[in-house]
Amino acid sequence: MTAPADSTPGAAPATPAATTNPEAPNAPLPIAMEMPPATGPMPAGGPLVTADAPTLLASVVKWYGAQRSGDGANWLLTAAQAADPARGTSCHLNDGESINVDLSGGWYDAGDHVKVTLSIAYASYVMLKAFDAFPTAFLDRDDQRYSGMPNGVPDVLDEARYATDYLVKAHISETQLVGMIGNANQDHSQWVSCLEQEALPANQGGRPRPVNTQSNADIAGITAASLALMSRLYRAHDPALADVYQSHALSIYQIGKSNPMGSNPGLYGQNGEGWVDEMLAGSAELYRLTSEPTYLDDALAFNTMIENHGWAPNYSQSADFSRHSLYMGGAAEAVAEFWKLDVENYAAKVSNNEFTAGYIYFDEWGSLRYAAGAAFSAALYAQVTGDTLARDLAVSQLNYIAGANSYNRSFVVGYGNNPPQNPHHRNSDTLGVLLTGALVAGPTQREFLQRGGGGGMSIVITSPGYADVTEDYVGNEVALDYNAGIVGLAAFGVVQQSAAAAAAPAAQ
Repeated sequence: MTAPADSTPGAAPATPAATTNPEAPNAPLPIAMEMPPATGPMPAGGPLVTADAPTLLASVVKWYGAQRSGDGANWLLTAAQAADPARGTSCHLNDGESINVDLSGGWYDAGDHVKVTLSIAYASYVMLKAFDAFPTAFLDRDDQRYSGMPNGVPDVLDEARYATDYLVKAHISETQLVGMIGNANQDHSQWVSCLEQEALPANQGGRPRPVNTQSNADIAGITAASLALMSRLYRAHDPALADVYQSHALSIYQIGKSNPMGSNPGLYGQNGEGWVDEMLAGSAELYRLTSEPTYLDDALAFNTMIENHGWAPNYSQSADFSRHSLYMGGAAEAVAEFWKLDVENYAAKVSNNEFTAGYIYFDEWGSLRYAAGAAFSAALYAQVTGDTLARDLAVSQLNYIAGANSYNRSFVVGYGNNPPQNPHHRNSDTLGVLLTGALVAGPTQREFLQRGGGGGMSIVITSPGYADVTEDYVGNEVALDYNAGIVGLAAFGVVQQSAAAAAAPAAQ
């Protein structure tokens, strides 16, 4: 099957050396005082989670393994090789060759093969926030390379580590952070697997892939946040590696401080003050990691600059998750009102349109990523405040995505009733492997005319509603930031179902 080019809307990678890190400060790394655990009792009662939350959670977390670039035991490529032994299981092992730096690893951004630091950092940050808030929801069923044996590390941390190890690699010097690998126009013009892409000429996406080093406060801030949070959460499993993450987070945050502006490395460019939420994330997580007052001062200043942002969580807006960290770090009074206003806005955005009725609808492009991100935020808000309306909103959105909707279908590939089977994803489509665990973009409210598609298709019409069609990159693509929110929302669902099961005997 051919599909149109995408358009842009508004062993594991080598482990960083823990003992000889040239970026590390000479002084001992500051370690935060013990903070109260993020987990707390959710408000009791309310609507039931009807989704099979544990199954959904495991699926949406493991989906990230199908996005792995480099020698990462990408499970989709492994499945494709099982069907055809002539196929390889690794792609883009030579990323960074154009600047003589090893930049293999990391995640592909969406249904394409480019690697975008902003989306890698955002998605790993949100996944880690899910574990930070709801750790009991996550199990250790496998190791990072999917051997089938537990390794003593929750699977979500194994998945996130594939990203954070790459983010360390992307920090190529004290003042430089890679913003993107690959050329989006060249990449999107070809409907080929990553295996096939490497054999193409450079001007069609092949080797050597370009490396863009434009990373200002937006990319640096969210990268620092992901690494700082991973340092705090991974310390129990590998203190030396946690130190590496921390030293890079500290250094990368300074890149952001020195460059207070947005970036445009080739995808997801941000203008104006679009960088402030990412620097809020970086400062908030560094404060929770180190307890250094300067990071709290920065975070409170960025928090005030943002106020209530009026949008929904996605790769370009992470403030809600940072506010949860500040709330847990003792700054509840500073963040609560702004966060409350945004959660109330999410509730007001629940659609009554015939095509999108019942879920939080902000925009047609990847509409369910906004619903999932906003609902995860509502779940976090309910956790720390006891707000029952926020809790109920989160439950309703989880149930909608899982199948309680007018379409009578799940919107997660391979999960639930009548799930999508044809997402807009090059590796899945060309290699014939089901992209299990992917949250598709979701329904739209209007007809969408797509022009200039690749693969010989120049015009495709997307009708209002939802159709499981590979060519539809507006309603049926998948992406790193699309799945991030559903990881947190499904984790919330697991906690809710566990609480309901525990309360049931007491009610009898």
